[in-house]
Amino acid sequence: MRSSDLPVDALLVARDDALIDEVAASAVAAGARLTIVREISEAMDHWAEARLVLIAAESAEGVATTCPRRNKVFLLGRASGDAAKWSAALGATVLILPEAADWLNVALRGSEAGGRAVAVLGGSGGLGTSTLAATLALAFAESSATTLVDADSVSGGIDLVLGMERTAGWRWGDLTQARGHIGSLAGQLPKHGELSVLSMGRQQPALPGRPAVSAVLDSLATACDQVVIDAARGEFSLSEVARFADVAMLVVGADVRSVAGASAVLARWRAAGGVPPGLVIRCRSRRPSLSDSRAIARLLDLPMWAQLPQLREVPNAAVAGLPPPIRRRGLSKVTRQLIERINHADS
Repeated sequence: MRSSDLPVDALLVARDDALIDEVAASAVAAGARLTIVREISEAMDHWAEARLVLIAAESAEGVATTCPRRNKVFLLGRASGDAAKWSAALGATVLILPEAADWLNVALRGSEAGGRAVAVLGGSGGLGTSTLAATLALAFAESSATTLVDADSVSGGIDLVLGMERTAGWRWGDLTQARGHIGSLAGQLPKHGELSVLSMGRQQPALPGRPAVSAVLDSLATACDQVVIDAARGEFSLSEVARFADVAMLVVGADVRSVAGASAVLARWRAAGGVPPGLVIRCRSRRPSLSDSRAIARLLDLPMWAQLPQLREVPNAAVAGLPPPIRRRGLSKVTRQLIERINHADS
C-alpha cells in the first residue's frame, strides 16, 4: 500500500510554519501519521476519516463555519483567548503550546495512552439508564481502571445508585474552576472498591461550564482505561458527552412514548457529532418479545445490542442502598453481552 493510501491518523489544519513544525515533531515521537493541510477545502477531504483533528487558532473560524461537528477535535494556540473563542462552536479541547505539549503527545499516541469512553443515553426517564451505566462500570472495574461519570443533573446523583452518597471525595461541584489540563484526579474522587465515581452533589446538582467539563473529561480519558458516562438528555450534556465518547448506547422503553423520546434524543446526539449508538431495549417483563424489540430497532434504524428485562433484584438492591447485583444471572448476562458489543464497536 502506498503511504498516500494509508488512513489518516491525525489531521492538522494550520498555516503557521512554526506550529506545523512543532506538531509534526510530536507526531513523529508519538508514531502517529500526520496529514497537514493549509486550506479549509483540503481539510474536508480527510475530515471524517481522521482519528483526531488538530486546528490552529487562526484556522478555527473557517473550520467552524465550514466543517461538520465531530468528536476528538483539539484547538491549538499560543494564548488561551485566541483558541478558546471557537472551542464551544467546534466542541474542541484547547491545547496551549508549548505548555500543553505533553497532552498533545497523549492525544497523538491515541488509545495506547488514553482510555475508552462509553456513553449510556436514556431515551426517556425511568428506564434504569443510571443503573445500567453503574452496572457496566462495576463490571469494567473488575479488570481495569474505571471511572463512572454522572452527567445527569436531575438524577439525584449516581452515587446513590451505588449506596455511596456519604463516601468522601470530590463531586462535580468541587470542579467548577477546572481549566485546561488538570492532571490526574486519582485519589480525589470517591471510590466503590476499585471503581472511581464522579457524581452530582446534592448542593450543586448541575454540570459546571464547558471549560471545566472538558478539562475533567480529558483528564479522566488520560488516566483511566474505561470511562462510563451516564448522559442526560439535555442539549448541553449531550453535546459535551458526544465530543468525548468513543462508544455509545441508547436505552429505550418498549412503548410509543419512550420510542418518540428516544428519537428526539438520537437526533440531538447525531447533531452533536456523536458516534452511532447501539440500542438497548428496556422491556416490561422478564421474558421480552424479540419481535417487538426488532421492530423498535428498525424504527430507530439502530443495531439492537441487548434486551434489558424487568429484574426485581435491581430495585430491591436500590431500596436497600446497595449497588446493582451484577453477578445475578439476568443482569450478568446482559452485562456480558453489552461488553462484547462495546469491544466490537470500539475495534
